[in-house]
Amino acid sequence: MWQEDLVAYLWDCGELARVVQTDRIPYAATLTDPISGTTLLLVEHPGHQLSYLVGAFVPEPFGEGFDDPHAPRSITVPPFPGRAAQVIIQRYLPAYDRAVHERRIAHVAEALDLIQSEWGSWNELPAAPQPGGAVRVEPPAFTTAVGEFLESAWREFLTVLDHAPALLDQCRPATSAWPQDAEVLDQLAVALLTTLQLREDLNSGVPLSRAEHRAQTRPAIETWLAHSQQFLRQARAASPRPRPTVALPQPPHRLTPGQARHR
Repeated sequence: MWQEDLVAYLWDCGELARVVQTDRIPYAATLTDPISGTTLLLVEHPGHQLSYLVGAFVPEPFGEGFDDPHAPRSITVPPFPGRAAQVIIQRYLPAYDRAVHERRIAHVAEALDLIQSEWGSWNELPAAPQPGGAVRVEPPAFTTAVGEFLESAWREFLTVLDHAPALLDQCRPATSAWPQDAEVLDQLAVALLTTLQLREDLNSGVPLSRAEHRAQTRPAIETWLAHSQQFLRQARAASPRPRPTVALPQPPHRLTPGQARHR
């Protein structure tokens, strides 16, 4: 009755998104993987009696998916369960997983760029000359700037916490062009674990002063800023792991007329 409500949540750059907006679809079904949470939409292909369209709903961490350049392209599948499952498993899901991977990279890169730009702003505070020719930023101004930066950076860094763990899990520096990045990735993983625990504590209501929060977040954020390029090149070179093999449904065995009589 209200299929237009689906548009914002479809994650598709192919025919499915267009059809949902322009054609009345009488029947549809969702296909959900309870382990990964992947949810697909299967609809009758308007004007094609012997095929269906299959596309995806946007993964929950991404919010809305309409008009996303990273979205995968929907595919056409035949009206036979075994063959349709084969096409989805062999063609669509690998493309879907790659699209998820690319969008995660985009989110992390954008968040780190924003933090880096703010870092540069407060790091360039005017310095006050001191006796003996020493130069340093006045403590009150410096303390205020650091506090404002870290609070803003933390909000952006939450995006890194949402998406970087899955990307780190895909990285294989030993088989990449930069095997020396392995040590850096280990440092990033440790920093990530620290801040993930901090977020869990905050969400659980563990009391934490602003000074304690800043003391715990600053080293992790600085580590990620220092090694962002190594991380991003490893993530872009990585490929999503193949999904577990699924046993496809087999068509029923057809008996010949003679076999049927003997049975």
